[in-house]
Amino acid sequence: MNLVIDSNRLRSDELRYFLAGAPSHRAVLTDYASMEAYKVNPLITIQKSMAVLAEFPAQVLVLRGTGRIARLDPRQSDFVEAMIWPEYTQMFPLHAASIPFIGLDDAHMVSNALMLHVRANELLALQSPEIFREFHEIFGAAYSKEALRDLRKGERSPDILWAMVDIAVTGAAHLLDAPDRYQTYDWLDVLNDFGVRNILARLLLTEKWLLDGRPKLTDERLLNDQVDSFFVTYGTYFNGLMSGDLGANRLYSELRALLLRFAQEPDRGLILPDPYKLRARRSGD
Repeated sequence: MNLVIDSNRLRSDELRYFLAGAPSHRAVLTDYASMEAYKVNPLITIQKSMAVLAEFPAQVLVLRGTGRIARLDPRQSDFVEAMIWPEYTQMFPLHAASIPFIGLDDAHMVSNALMLHVRANELLALQSPEIFREFHEIFGAAYSKEALRDLRKGERSPDILWAMVDIAVTGAAHLLDAPDRYQTYDWLDVLNDFGVRNILARLLLTEKWLLDGRPKLTDERLLNDQVDSFFVTYGTYFNGLMSGDLGANRLYSELRALLLRFAQEPDRGLILPDPYKLRARRSGD
């Protein structure tokens, strides 16, 4: 079982309990989890953020960068495996063992940690809240009053479902600057594509924004929603998402249900592993 770990669960007993449950239980570490861990002063926070994973370093899968993963071809047989960065996964035990030296004023470790701190903030700064705000406004216009009435009843018409896929394909092609990317894809290829799934997750956030009455969203909220959309998208390729954010957990469930609805034969070709559910801890565990 491979669970994508949200940055807010890196220090949790829930993560420790999951990894201790079986050697086959692995934590999937995305670039966004790493960036969140390094964005504050890493000389203080990184040891705490990596402490649980350091107890189980052989059970950590480190993924490649999101930009590279978004360009992978979902038609390749090892699509999900290709998301994993083998060199960094193999090096993680060494990385985990070296983290305590940051607190001992080891000059090399301090220098590397500060460099990663700067890089993490540079990458996070590229996530524009204004672009996501425009996304809500532009694609929110695709929902008529009738469509919103259906959504309030928990329903989506075939027209809205097709519009969502069309928006996702167009949006993903635009973000990747690859207008011809999806011309040879069949239906399941489209649904398996990382960029398409991420745009679908963002559309689900747009729907919530519409149903909430188009409230004014702060930059911080928009940035958090963008990062959540990536964690959620990754979760659909593995056995789910471990997050302490109720909104992220809800979004994962909604995206998974939407993909199942789109897929006519979900057991044939749709990449959507069964989600893992943590067992309730017994008293004394």
